[in-house]
Amino acid sequence: MIVKDRKVPVRILQLEALLRRLSVHHKKRGEIESDLAKRWAGYRGELSVDFHLNHLDDNYLIFLDVNLYYKNIHFQIDSLILTEAFALILEIKNIAGTLFFDSSFHQLIRKIHEKEEGFSDPILQAQRHQYLLSNWLHQNNYSNLPIRHLVVISNPSTIITAEKGDKHVHKVVCHASHLMNKLQQIKIDIPTPLLSSEHFQLLSEIILREQKAPSTNILDSYKISTTDIEMGVICPECSMKPMKRTHGRWVCPECNHQSKCAHEKTIEDYFLLIDNEINNQSFRKFTKISSRHTASRLLKKMYNPLSRPDLFNKKT
Repeated sequence: MIVKDRKVPVRILQLEALLRRLSVHHKKRGEIESDLAKRWAGYRGELSVDFHLNHLDDNYLIFLDVNLYYKNIHFQIDSLILTEAFALILEIKNIAGTLFFDSSFHQLIRKIHEKEEGFSDPILQAQRHQYLLSNWLHQNNYSNLPIRHLVVISNPSTIITAEKGDKHVHKVVCHASHLMNKLQQIKIDIPTPLLSSEHFQLLSEIILREQKAPSTNILDSYKISTTDIEMGVICPECSMKPMKRTHGRWVCPECNHQSKCAHEKTIEDYFLLIDNEINNQSFRKFTKISSRHTASRLLKKMYNPLSRPDLFNKKT
């Protein structure tokens, strides 16, 4: 049973907002477009693994995109499967080509189109998450629950290889299609429930309550100044900016499209790129309108387009 759903990551939303408001000639644009493509690929890979998890019964509690803190250390788990007998961490990778898990140097080598590329070792990442989750569970009085980890390759055409005789890679790495078999083997290895139904449910509630994604400033990440951000309401039809506010509507000077709520997407961009609070002055500056009364009225009417009230605190 899926207890916590997976949403489009805020980082993807930030990157898309950034591309909407950067000049097509900006020197960082290519890097941002590449990063966005990689993050979309990763997200699609996670969704493909989620499809397999949907077949599990209510004895399995599934948490997608888990964000927890042990002391001051944030750790993000792609998928966490919880049972009364054990917890299972899934580290999901959507990487095409031929993968070689080098256990000697703890790196992942990908070969595609006769080109080799190195990645950080996802097995080490999963082990780190297992260590942190173990400490987090101990901190919450659940230190007796066994934890296992798997690295799941979501792309079915990817070829997985390892050093000859490396049994550990064969044990902890699999394609998404083999995930249920791996899970069944763990269930056989750890058959005895250690949590009562009451403590099982309580742990689920604690995990949900403790969710807290880290806040990131996308402009700082790419060393981009706020002066590089193009302001104004973007036309939803032709992407022209800025639209003009006329007689209670936004009107595009390019295609003449009219909208009453085009500013909502603009303020979503503001929250993603600039700040998680907005006042009348900031609203007027970012939407390029001059009337304080109009700004106040629009702010009071506006709802949160992202449906994430935990991220945004709008002030009028």
